[in-house]
Amino acid sequence: MKDEVFYEIALRYLNNTASEEEKYLLEHYLLNDEYSKKYNILLDTFQGKSINFEDEFSLERGLKMLRYKIEQSEKRKLIKFSKSWAVAATIVTLLGLGILLKSTIFNPQEIQYISVTSRTGERINIVLPDSSLVFLNSGATLKYPKQFVDDKRNVELKGEGFFKLKGILINHLLCNLEISKQQF
Repeated sequence: MKDEVFYEIALRYLNNTASEEEKYLLEHYLLNDEYSKKYNILLDTFQGKSINFEDEFSLERGLKMLRYKIEQSEKRKLIKFSKSWAVAATIVTLLGLGILLKSTIFNPQEIQYISVTSRTGERINIVLPDSSLVFLNSGATLKYPKQFVDDKRNVELKGEGFFKLKGILINHLLCNLEISKQQF
């Protein structure tokens, strides 16, 4: 806080010529004990007297007051500008999170399947993504996901096959099987 500005505002207030902004600034000055004491001295000195500023105008004091007002104006603009950027950054962040959530949670990726068929008279050995082994007999078809999701290991078998694994759900033409043995 600057003494010159305080005295200028306090004298304007005592002369009933202070603007609303100057009254507001004076209130903030008076929150400080030092300025409150100075204001009381001014009040005692000029009580009941009219203060004429035209006779006591000082170019230096006027320039200091002008610089102070410019500084206050720039601070307010900077605060408004900073708040605008903060709001914009928050909006962009929330939109980005919304798009990310929509693309990952609400639109799960489609499961890609691999289908393997053995020819007539041929036997095929297949290693599934979980390292389980499948032996397909002649003319059999096995359809399984490129990568198993969660703990589910669903495969589709048409024909005959031998499995070495720890539990699987098999969708066959005639029935659905849930097997818990290692080999079958």
